[in-house]
Amino acid sequence: MVEFRQAAMASMAAALVLLPLKAFSLDAAGVLRQASHAMGATDLHSLRYVGSGTAAVSGQAGEPASSRPMRKLSRYVRSINYESASLSEEATEQPAAGGASAPSGAQSERRGSTFVSGPYAWNVAGAAASSAAPAASERVHELWITPQGVIKAAIRNHATLEWKKQGGRWLAAVSFAEPGRFNATAYINEKFLVEKIESRLPAQGKGETTLVTSYGEYQSFGPIMFPMRIRQTADGQEVLDITVRETQPNTPINITVPESLRTPR
Repeated sequence: MVEFRQAAMASMAAALVLLPLKAFSLDAAGVLRQASHAMGATDLHSLRYVGSGTAAVSGQAGEPASSRPMRKLSRYVRSINYESASLSEEATEQPAAGGASAPSGAQSERRGSTFVSGPYAWNVAGAAASSAAPAASERVHELWITPQGVIKAAIRNHATLEWKKQGGRWLAAVSFAEPGRFNATAYINEKFLVEKIESRLPAQGKGETTLVTSYGEYQSFGPIMFPMRIRQTADGQEVLDITVRETQPNTPINITVPESLRTPR
């Protein structure tokens, strides 16, 4: 019995060493304040980042990400205005090597642009804008699970806090719901940086889609900390793997809803 108690005490002592003692005394609001300060979210109003990698590029509005083929992207740009709840995504797809369907010398990069602003979602091809209303929830989700965006959303939606041990470390798990859109849990490490977000959003005809978005290799970009590697899975299947090479905080971003989408038909 004595040996058992000694072993139990030793185990508890080891666990306490691993606990982020200062953070452990904080409530959800306190953790989020620290994270907002550490990541530069407090005074971040807009953000643009550029990278390249692979992604399940949206084809048909509302199509589940996990069912889309992965494509190589030579350029991937996201522009976000947190104050107007707007996001644009521009993807430049590399041409397939030796594509049999393309005439000789005719292979070229394919570009696509998608947008969301408030309740409106749309796509742009050339100069023409077309409604993508079924994709609105997915795009709102992508806006608010960006590293700084999830902090803002968690604060706004009065997140709850639970401490969880993963990989031998304690992480602050803050959970919240964006009403009518999605539910999310953000995992914040001892440096008060967002490492991972687990989220669930409605999927057409199949209940919910479960996504896991991971952020790593953080670097300082002026007033913010931002990850150089962004990865995401949908229902266990990889849908995004981006290496970031440029980040522009608080750059002017004005995403305007096309008048044709605002006017009832």
